[in-house]
Amino acid sequence: MMTLSKWLSFFYAKKPDQAKRIVSGYAVLAQQKDVLADIAHRGGVYTYEPVKGMTPYEAGVFEGRRQFALEMLCASNADFQALYRLFDNPNR
Repeated sequence: MMTLSKWLSFFYAKKPDQAKRIVSGYAVLAQQKDVLADIAHRGGVYTYEPVKGMTPYEAGVFEGRRQFALEMLCASNADFQALYRLFDNPNR
């Protein structure tokens, strides 16, 4: 699996300063646990299958949101279990 730094260094090979700013941005996001928990929840990260009765199009949109949320959380080095506990118990 390609790490965020490696992916960005490949994608932004001619713009290394921009890649560094993006990595820094994800580092800032990593500190925002409530935001990450919200991304996980709204992205359906903890839902294991699309809701019954969805059309194929709706299921595709659902899975696309889920995949994007997973990528955001992975790029932020999120602790999925800690975020689930945070979402499950917002008062901590």
